[in-house]
Amino acid sequence: MSRLSVNHKLETIVSLDAKTKELIVQIESISKGIHNTKSCREKLDCYQTKVRENLVTINSILDELQTFGRETNISSTNRTLYEAIVQNKKQLFALQDRYRKAIFAANSALETFEKAELTSRSSRTEIGNRISSLEEQYQNSLELTQDMTRYARLLAEEVQRGAVNAELLENSSNKLISNYSELKEMAGHMNQSKHLTSLARRRRFAERVLFFLAFSFFFLSCGTIFLHRIPMGYWFLPSSY
Repeated sequence: MSRLSVNHKLETIVSLDAKTKELIVQIESISKGIHNTKSCREKLDCYQTKVRENLVTINSILDELQTFGRETNISSTNRTLYEAIVQNKKQLFALQDRYRKAIFAANSALETFEKAELTSRSSRTEIGNRISSLEEQYQNSLELTQDMTRYARLLAEEVQRGAVNAELLENSSNKLISNYSELKEMAGHMNQSKHLTSLARRRRFAERVLFFLAFSFFFLSCGTIFLHRIPMGYWFLPSSY
């Protein structure tokens, strides 16, 4: 191996060393500013491949120079070469150590960022689920309120109809009472004979029967209307209805 060849190999080592340091700086920068884990992972893989190739090449050249130095006689030139090899070996070890630290820091930063992303995504999903649940509960509550309002309206209508029926019943009762009073007044003007007393009693009995029949007819009418309105209510009615 000529002196020129040795110098060329040493220059190659220096060049690869500088490129490797630049790549390591790029790896170190990944851990300082992560915005997209996928892009950072791709860059990290690319940088690692190049750094490993450079380190393997440097180590191979140093081994070749070291073998060449052992095979030649010791001279001032060979001693200088030996010292250069030793110095480059030390730099190679330091470079490898820095590379391992940079890779560890970058991977740790990426893992931390990815965990934070997963946690944030899970939190957003949980919040979204809670919002959906609240919206569903609100919708159910709104539907229930509408149903209750409709039932309350129907109940109010039934109460109103009941009030009208009660008023009619009261009017009928007032008429019956009025008639009863008139009959009683007429009976007071009659003689107090036994025959008239008996007649008055019969009339009172007849009025009570009529009063009972009127109430019976009224409640029978209400019951018939109610059975007509409920499902299958006609089963309880006579065939003539």
